[in-house]
Amino acid sequence: MYPGRVTDRDVCLGWIHGGSIRAEFMESVLTLLDTTDLVGRYVTFSAGTHLAAARNAIAGMFLDGGPETWLWMVDTDIAFSPDVLIRLLASADEIRPVMSGLYWTTTQGGLPLVPMLYDRAPDADREFTPCSGWHPGDVIRIGGCGAGCLLIHRGVLAAIQRDENDRPSWFSEIRGDDGRLYGEDLSFCLRATAAGIPLHADTGAQAGHVKPVILGVTG
Repeated sequence: MYPGRVTDRDVCLGWIHGGSIRAEFMESVLTLLDTTDLVGRYVTFSAGTHLAAARNAIAGMFLDGGPETWLWMVDTDIAFSPDVLIRLLASADEIRPVMSGLYWTTTQGGLPLVPMLYDRAPDADREFTPCSGWHPGDVIRIGGCGAGCLLIHRGVLAAIQRDENDRPSWFSEIRGDDGRLYGEDLSFCLRATAAGIPLHADTGAQAGHVKPVILGVTG
């Protein structure tokens, strides 16, 4: 049993998949369910290339299907300990209703590691730039983030839906002020910001990002 077992059951765990999922992700889910009572239910949706539609479906199922306050959207290439969700819930509240965990990606060349957390840079060539100047463990205000480890309050989705004339378009791709068409994750962030909703990240809630690698030489 997990020490200090939490029993709120106030979280809906949601993930999208392409028909299969990583073993590391499923092991993380099973450990979470076995060692805490944080998750009241889970919802899944099979996605092809249109990630925005799949994420919209997850958000819709969350809103329509149960009483939970929080949707925790986790990608199936994320590995995490129960502490990640526990910490996100401790950091989030109605004043900080969108809270991302910290996970990393790489540039095309493979290094350096880049956090999936962004600052807004409306005066630059790009609307978003990687977050900088934070210290590990900080809870920071951000301009955008990936949706791979993202805790969202029910009220956030309801507010965005009102702004979208009741359409289920939380993650539908939109263009930023820089004219770029952004992916579903940053499109959600743009909508939340337009609705006056602040975005935060807890850099102490760090999850693993599972990516295929080649070990050794190939020729």
